[in-house]
Amino acid sequence: MNSARVASRVALAALITGSLWALGCGGSSGSSGIGGGFTASSTATSPGLIKLVKKSSSGSHVVVSAVLYGPVSADLYSFAFDVVVGNTTTAKFVPSSASPGDTLMASGGQTIQAEADVSGSDATHVVVGVSKLGGGTGNSTTANTTIVNLTFALQAAGTTSLAIATSPAPQALDSTGTPIGGVTFDSAAGSLSGTSSGGGGY
Repeated sequence: MNSARVASRVALAALITGSLWALGCGGSSGSSGIGGGFTASSTATSPGLIKLVKKSSSGSHVVVSAVLYGPVSADLYSFAFDVVVGNTTTAKFVPSSASPGDTLMASGGQTIQAEADVSGSDATHVVVGVSKLGGGTGNSTTANTTIVNLTFALQAAGTTSLAIATSPAPQALDSTGTPIGGVTFDSAAGSLSGTSSGGGGY
């Protein structure tokens, strides 16, 4: 596992996104009669842990953040992982909704790229890649930071699990493409929930 994996996963997510737009499927709308929410797993937080937490919600849409708990004294450069939606009839990832957080900080001409989209081979997996581009080194963190924000649209009332996949193995890499041993990923599932508030879908 090295930086080539992150680059390929970022490229794959970008390709999937482009294909969805070409097919006229650039977004996932939720139900107008559904309110969305997210409850994080009960895993205790500690420095170096990456965990899915709720950032915000509006109507049927919920923004979930992958948070890296700090401080982390490491050469953080890129992240590659899948997020698994237990039941895609209850909730779906909104294509092109990924946005980078503040874990990776660009310097010396670097840029930060975050890509995520549904896997072409497994509709329950959202392929996520976040990386610095432009060479150079990574950065450490002194507090809790956000790696990436992802939006999900609730399709119906009910609850579904949402978790960081254990296969393929999630990775945090340094600027040489070496896995960072001090960073771990929460393997326990949180839950996306949809609550009926009346009205019809669209």
